[in-house]
Amino acid sequence: MKKYTLIILITLFFNALFFNPVFAGEDKDLYSKGIECSRAKSVDFAFSYFDLIVRNYPDSKFFPDALFAVGEYYFLVNDTGPAAAAFNELISKYPGSGAVVFAFFYLAQIAERQKNDNLAKDLETRIVKAKTNFLIFKDFKEYRYKSALSKKYKARYFIDRVEIFIDDKLGAKITF
Repeated sequence: MKKYTLIILITLFFNALFFNPVFAGEDKDLYSKGIECSRAKSVDFAFSYFDLIVRNYPDSKFFPDALFAVGEYYFLVNDTGPAAAAFNELISKYPGSGAVVFAFFYLAQIAERQKNDNLAKDLETRIVKAKTNFLIFKDFKEYRYKSALSKKYKARYFIDRVEIFIDDKLGAKITF
């Protein structure tokens, strides 16, 4: 945990030295650099670019994806407080985002880690209700989202369950 905190502080320090967030179009440049770092598996540096967008460009079209990436990063380094805050902000400000179902998934995972079974169940119910389930002539309806940190998400809505996949690995199966 301390290692990740130190890395975050160092990258934020260097970003503060080299970036002046007042130029038009800089949010796009930051997002592009974050994507490049993510593809190069430099997740810590990718995080720093996305975090700059979240802190400095709240009206950017890249804000929702950057916010999800920030929450995703904090979850990956097991810093659940800031992760939950980012996911809750995404859900409240951007309820139509393709990432919302997966934000609910991460929040449910955090609730399970904290042994808050009631909240976890409530969040699973919100996952189920997040997408309308029309299965005419199909076995399931699938929703996809690729995060700025290059993770591929899928939510498959069946008549009796929802399956959440991260990078083609089953992350959760919610029956109803």
